[in-house]
Amino acid sequence: MRGATQRAAALLAVAMLIATACTTSEDGTVGEAVTSSAPAAPATTVPPDATTVAPDATTLPPEATTVPPDGTTAPLTASWPGVTEDTIRLGFTTSDLDQLREMGLVDLDRGDPAVVLDALVADVNARGGINGRMLEAHLEVLLPIGAAPAEAACVRFTQDLEVFAVLAPFVGPNTEVNPCINSTNETIIVGGQPTPEQLAISKAPWISNAMFSDRRLGAVVQLMEEEGLFGDTVGLVVTPEERAAADDIVIPALEALGKTVIDVELAVDTGDVIAADAAYAVFVERFKSEGVDSVVLVENTGTFGASALAKLDFEAQVLIVDSAQLTAGLGNRGEVPLEDLADVIGSGGASPEEEWELEATQDCVRAFEEANPDIEVVSTPELAEGEPDWLGNIRIFCMPLRLFEMAATAAGSELTPDTFLQGAEGLGSIDLPFTPFASLEPGKLDAADAVRLTKFDPSLPPMGGASPFGPLQRVD
Repeated sequence: MRGATQRAAALLAVAMLIATACTTSEDGTVGEAVTSSAPAAPATTVPPDATTVAPDATTLPPEATTVPPDGTTAPLTASWPGVTEDTIRLGFTTSDLDQLREMGLVDLDRGDPAVVLDALVADVNARGGINGRMLEAHLEVLLPIGAAPAEAACVRFTQDLEVFAVLAPFVGPNTEVNPCINSTNETIIVGGQPTPEQLAISKAPWISNAMFSDRRLGAVVQLMEEEGLFGDTVGLVVTPEERAAADDIVIPALEALGKTVIDVELAVDTGDVIAADAAYAVFVERFKSEGVDSVVLVENTGTFGASALAKLDFEAQVLIVDSAQLTAGLGNRGEVPLEDLADVIGSGGASPEEEWELEATQDCVRAFEEANPDIEVVSTPELAEGEPDWLGNIRIFCMPLRLFEMAATAAGSELTPDTFLQGAEGLGSIDLPFTPFASLEPGKLDAADAVRLTKFDPSLPPMGGASPFGPLQRVD
């Protein structure tokens, strides 16, 4: 029974993550796209009539040269595995929404991810590639449940294909497999939200268009304090999986603000609703006796905890301090009336409208539409019922691709992990799609700088969502 409830909880967590994330030419220069479906489907190559070139095809003469940022002219060489005189091999991943829909976990259609990736990579190549080298893209479409498919994809990327970097790495429970890429096989990652523990064991650069969890958690605590959401005594609930984030970041941040923290740990499986509800009942009695008037749920603790507290009708402000924007999906559990979650406050980023209006976002949309003139992309909130949300996949791929393009271009002709890192750290303030404020600098390798507080809104269809609770703010 415990195994069954754990699996049910994991499947629900995947559904919430995928559903709230969003919150791939005409000239035929995109590299071979490799796709696989979990759990053990073999990789297949896009047929010859697709807009691709084979991995051994060349698009520049062997002695091609480029003008790097320092203004010197240097010959292009095979400077690193995955980098030849004329190509750069990249890996991309995305979730298999077809299988998730068949399992009843999501009701999302973002179109064919390979079509999106091909268009975006072709756009880079049509503009000259990266200092003259053409990009060759390989895509893995995976079910984000169970580690085996992600582990196999990691081996294909890093050992069989020897890609230079993996963009849009594994998500959901499979984020635990990302160190296979970055640590075990010493391959660059662009994108994702690594934990401090994952960054500590990295053996290759890991940069991201997102905000790393340690910086985001601290920023959310500060914004909540500025809004006066904490009392003097704060209850804090954490699961064993989130213990490090609580001990290393959230609790020290609260104590630095002068708060007394009453820390409890949910040690039972949240898939066992009866046992977990009983544990929360004990927590609430302690919180009452200690004078707690606000409760912080750390990271994924908020997925179950918000509903558990609502069942108990505890008169305290419920706050989710997380890096996954969980507030939007709280109603998906269906355990309490949506109105009972209306006072839960968490965090998010830019609104769909704010993201859509950015010129960098429109550049991505234009690249896709020019390659697919029969498709008109619209902002997700404006999507007609039954139409594919192409913008969802454009968002997934275009953010890390644009960031890679900037850093690799700044690296110059001798492209290696070291020069790539130097190029990234020297970018400063940048314009990224879907990202109102962004920057990279020495020691800061997560580009996104925008956070806002959000509040669960039961009026949003179909199961509630997140509405802004305050302005979008740039954070250090």
